[in-house]
Amino acid sequence: MNVYGILPFARHLLVKAIPSGGIAVDCTVGNGHDTLFLAQLVGKSGVVYGFDIQELALNKTREKLLQNDATEQVRLFLAGHEHLEEKISAEHAGKG
Repeated sequence: MNVYGILPFARHLLVKAIPSGGIAVDCTVGNGHDTLFLAQLVGKSGVVYGFDIQELALNKTREKLLQNDATEQVRLFLAGHEHLEEKISAEHAGKG
């Protein structure tokens, strides 16, 4: 029996749920660790929408994505996740 901590368990679930070419949302990008993880899951043919209300967080995330060649599939927004419906393109709304 495997016993995971909460973060490894969450990542385990995401790996099973998000296919290459998929769509993911990071509602609080912070330092970009989870955004990068999601970007690697969806690959170049997928999309990750990232939100944060702090410009510094977005800058750190951009830097991390650049260092890992993962900017192409990520769209970052200086906004709270309450604006998610306004920012996600109609073609991706309700899909995942």
